[in-house]
Amino acid sequence: MELLLTNMEVRALKETLEAEIANLQMEIAAGLDSPAEFAEERMRLQVSRLADVLGHRQEGEVAGAGRLRELLLDWYQTGPVPVEARAGLAVRVERVITQGNA
Repeated sequence: MELLLTNMEVRALKETLEAEIANLQMEIAAGLDSPAEFAEERMRLQVSRLADVLGHRQEGEVAGAGRLRELLLDWYQTGPVPVEARAGLAVRVERVITQGNA
């Protein structure tokens, strides 16, 4: 049996993935834990970020609360995400806002 996705479904999956990555980046920047099911992806992002920092800081990169604000803006600019995914993501973003330094 073939599994075919419509363009709209592919776009929704892409936007959900982008929102998940943005959430993880904000949780890392805020020093907050991520849900256990995202531990592997969080570790990949942290290792990648560490390699970037150790190698060279990208020009114009902002640190601290400024970085967190940039990530929050990126999250809000992600495209449409299915309602069932958006609800869980929004709870995590709210936690970053209230417990982080956004």
